[in-house]
Amino acid sequence: MDYNIIKGSSVLTNSGDDFSGTFSVNDTALTNYGIYLVKMPITNTTTSPTLNPNGIGVKNILNNGGAAVSIGQLLQNGWYMLLYQTSTDSFYVLN
Repeated sequence: MDYNIIKGSSVLTNSGDDFSGTFSVNDTALTNYGIYLVKMPITNTTTSPTLNPNGIGVKNILNNGGAAVSIGQLLQNGWYMLLYQTSTDSFYVLN
C-alpha cells in the first residue's frame, strides 16, 4: 500500500467552487493517499467545493476526518495540502 506519495502542485482555476488543475505528476488515475499541493484562486463560498485534477474526475474536498469545509476556510492565494483516499473517493484538507 502506498502512503504519502507527493503527486505535485498546481495553481487551480475555478468555476465557482468547482476547482481544476494540472499537476506535475500527470497520472491517469488518482493514487490512494496521494498528496496534492494546491493554490486556491478564490476563497470558497460553499461547504461543498470540488477538485478535478488532471481532468481525471470531480472529487469532493472535505476536512480531515470527513466533515464539510466551512465557507471561507480555503482562502484565495492560500496553499493547501490535499490527501486523496480511494475508500471515499474524496480529498481531505491536511492543513
